Amino acid sequence: MKLDHTLQELNALFLQQDIAQIEPFLLSRLELASQGRDLAARLTLLNELASFYRNTIRFKESISMAQRALSLIEDMGYRNSMPYAGALMSLAATYAADTQYSRALELYAQVGSIYAAQHLAEGTLQQELAEKISATRHSAALAQH
Repeated sequence: MKLDHTLQELNALFLQQDIAQIEPFLLSRLELASQGRDLAARLTLLNELASFYRNTIRFKESISMAQRALSLIEDMGYRNSMPYAGALMSLAATYAADTQYSRALELYAQVGSIYAAQHLAEGTLQQELAEKISATRHSAALAQH
């Protein structure tokens, strides 16, 4: 599977605002990647599906795809890597969007641990993480009132 070509096709669907075709397109490409044992393509497509489902307010499906992505990364031997941190961020964002703030904060803390282990104490990624944690805490506080 040519992942670059697949991502170009996906981008074209977004540009055409053809939302009804995005899910079947991603699912069919995920099936092809799985049949061909293309782990990198599978991981990318799982992450794309998690994001798509989160953005279309389908949190249960988003969580499922993000968890599958995390499992795949673990199976590939990359637990606590930057790709793992990225998948955790995606999952945390879904939990936050679904008002499951405590779970989101737990996952953001795991991301922070990975960043620390990767010696990313400062910089854009750490700043992005801090902003997400702050926004999640703020949303959680508002939800309690």
